[in-house]
Amino acid sequence: MAHAVSGRKIPSNETEEYLIPYRIARWKIQFDSDSDSLRQEPAKKVFIKMKAVDVEAEIRSLIIFWDAIHPEDKPEPRFNVKVKNLPFDSLWVFSMSTYVRNLINQGIREIRLDMPGLTERLNWLNILYKGFD
Repeated sequence: MAHAVSGRKIPSNETEEYLIPYRIARWKIQFDSDSDSLRQEPAKKVFIKMKAVDVEAEIRSLIIFWDAIHPEDKPEPRFNVKVKNLPFDSLWVFSMSTYVRNLINQGIREIRLDMPGLTERLNWLNILYKGFD
């Protein structure tokens, strides 16, 4: 399920002067500070406690945004905030846009991923897609 409504493309060379208010504004769209919770109902699914495979594992609430987002003036891709959504009292947030922008700023231009099953999955998707012609 995607919720990329009203997102904007930001040039990779955009300044922090522009990005700071942008990240804060995007945060205010997604998070309601008065209720200490996410605004959009579909996003609140991250507050449903999942069953852990490892009984020793700590279960945390996490949401990932593709947009540049942060409640303060920090270019941190990962942060947590206090929430009032039982069973969680904090929410971990990851901004993919900020993460990739930080990589670019470090001179990293390529990300290599080990995805051995990708070709097979894409082949299956092509077969399924062709069935709808």
